Amino acid sequence: LPQYYTDAGRAGAVVSYDLPTVSSGCSDVELIRTGGLGSDDFFPVGTTTVTYMAIDASNQIDVCAFDVIVVDNEPPQISVHVAPVYLWPANNQMEEVKVTVELWDNVPGTTAVLTSIESNQNINGDVQDASIGVFDQLFQLRAKNVQGPRTYTITYEATDAAGNTTSASADVTVPTQKPKDFETDGLPLPSAVTLDQNYPNPFNPST
Repeated sequence: LPQYYTDAGRAGAVVSYDLPTVSSGCSDVELIRTGGLGSDDFFPVGTTTVTYMAIDASNQIDVCAFDVIVVDNEPPQISVHVAPVYLWPANNQMEEVKVTVELWDNVPGTTAVLTSIESNQNINGDVQDASIGVFDQLFQLRAKNVQGPRTYTITYEATDAAGNTTSASADVTVPTQKPKDFETDGLPLPSAVTLDQNYPNPFNPST
């Protein structure tokens, strides 16, 4: 059977097909679609059965059916973001890392899993609480580097309902020097402090 692929960004495709051919000894024959969708209609992903009935002037009837198959061949989209992006200071301590994964696809049902955590340095014992092969978004990495910056590369794979896959990664860096854009959150200090007189003064009621 012929297959049709999804239109870009849509959960199906507009499909055109040839109508069934009718022949009869009678000149007056009517062709009626009794099920499914018509030619140039939007067909959803999957198999849609189309049925037609032909009836002539002498009430002779014949029916036919065929399948229209729409296949999703559009891979999902995935983005990966980590927080923090820097582990500083490099004090050899385990630090919590949280990952945000966003998924988009033309057909609902896309899932993602953590596929790997790799590095440009030996990280044996430096990754904790990470579950490969599941949708794990929270784990710990060691704030450590050896003779240069260390980069942890965290990779996820998205798989849609049709089995199409896409991978994306994000990096966490352990630098050798404090990054210029590395700031800790804190409350701003006041530019001036003014002490107002409290009346009455508990230590001197006359003031």
